[in-house]
Amino acid sequence: MQNLSSLSQSSAGNITCSKNFTVTGTTTLTGAVVQVSTTELQGDFTLTSGDNLLVTKGTLTVGAFSSATAGSGLALSSTVTGAMKVYSDDAGVAMTGSVRGFLSRVLLTVDHAGDMSVRGAMGQIKFKDGVDLTNGVSSGVEGYLEIAGTSNFAATAFVAGVTGVVELTTASTITAGGYLAGIASIYKSTATPTGDCAAFITRKGSTAKWPIGLFMPVGSITEGIKIGAKASTIGSGVALNAANADGSGIAGLIRVFGDDGGAVPASGVDINMIESRYLVATDLSSTDASIKAMRGHLRVAGAKLPSAATCAGLCGYLEISGTSVISTGINTAVSGMCEASDAVSGAANTIISAFCASTSGTWALSTARSTVLQVYGAAPFDSLFDIGNSATLITTELTGGTPVYARVYYNNKAYTVKLDTSA
Repeated sequence: MQNLSSLSQSSAGNITCSKNFTVTGTTTLTGAVVQVSTTELQGDFTLTSGDNLLVTKGTLTVGAFSSATAGSGLALSSTVTGAMKVYSDDAGVAMTGSVRGFLSRVLLTVDHAGDMSVRGAMGQIKFKDGVDLTNGVSSGVEGYLEIAGTSNFAATAFVAGVTGVVELTTASTITAGGYLAGIASIYKSTATPTGDCAAFITRKGSTAKWPIGLFMPVGSITEGIKIGAKASTIGSGVALNAANADGSGIAGLIRVFGDDGGAVPASGVDINMIESRYLVATDLSSTDASIKAMRGHLRVAGAKLPSAATCAGLCGYLEISGTSVISTGINTAVSGMCEASDAVSGAANTIISAFCASTSGTWALSTARSTVLQVYGAAPFDSLFDIGNSATLITTELTGGTPVYARVYYNNKAYTVKLDTSA
C-alpha cells in the first residue's frame, strides 16, 4: 500500500486531495457543499432509479442571461435540440389522479399591492433586431398532443394541446378593469404590424382541417361571445370610425367572408353565412318576453345622423356584378320565411308574418316623416310589390273566392286591396 502523500489535512479538519480521487464503493456525504474546482461541477451527473435531487435554496440555472449576446446561453443546434429535457411515462401501469410530466408552482401567501406579475411557468423567445423567419412555427410556449394510431375518448374525457384551468372555491370579486380568464392574450406592443395579427389564430398543420374553429359545449357558458359593454356612453363599445385595412371601405366589428370555393353546392343544401336559431319547446304563453333569433340595434343618443347615407338597425345587401344570369328563384337583399310543418292554431288577432314593422315610444317629428316602407335608388324598380303568378300564394276571402293581396287593419276594422284584372 502506498503512502497517502496526496492527501493533506488543515488545522480546521478540511481534507485536500492534490491528485485524482476515485470512489468505487458507496459514499455518503453529510457536509454542506461539494465542489469540483472553485466554481462548477464538471462531467456527467446521473441519478439512478429512485433517487431524488432536491434544491432547497438558491437557483438552478442553465446557461447565462444576456439581452442580445450570442453564446451566453447553452448553444442549441440541429443535434442539441434542448437545454433541458424531461422524459416520463406510465411504466405500463394504469394511473389515476392528476399527473404532470413537469410541475412548476408558485405559492402566494400575502397580499401584493404593488405592480407585480407572477407566472407559474414562463416560456420566452426573443428576436434580436433584424432577425427574420421564413418557415416553421415559433412560440413562447407550446403544448403538443400526439395521438399515435387510433384512440377512443369517452364522453367524460377532455383532450387538448393546451389547457387553461381556473379553480375557484369561494366567491371572488372582479372589479371593473380587472379580468379573470382561462386563457389571456395580451398585446404588449407600441407598433402595429402589417398583415394578419390576431389574438387567436386557427391554422392547419397538415392536410386535414379543424372540423370546428371555436366550440362552446352546452352547459359550459352563460354568454357565448361578448365584445365591449352595452351602455349609452362613449368608450363602452369598440370604436368604429375608420375602415378596416383590407380596402373594402367597411368598418366592421365582426366580419365573416365565405365563397363557393369554385364548386357547385350539392342540391338541396341551404347555405347560411351566419345561422342563428332559438328553439322554443316550452309553453311560454304566461310570459310577455320577446324572442328574436337575431337582432340588429342602432341607437342614436342625442346626436345627428349623417346626411345622404343609410342608417339602419339591420341591413341586407345583394350585390350583382359582372355578367350574371338571375335564376327563377328568389333573389333578394332580405328574405323573410315562415315555415309550418304541423297544424298551427292561435288566439284571435294572432299574426304570423314574414315581415313585421312596429314602433315603440312616441314620435316627435317636425319636417321629417315616418313610413313602413321606403323605396329609393338610382335604378328604378319595376314594381313595388310582386305577389307571384299563383293566386294560391295569397289567402282568399271567405266569400267570393277572390284573392286578397293586401289587408289593412285600422280601428279593429279590416280593409282589403284586391287584384284589378282589368289592367
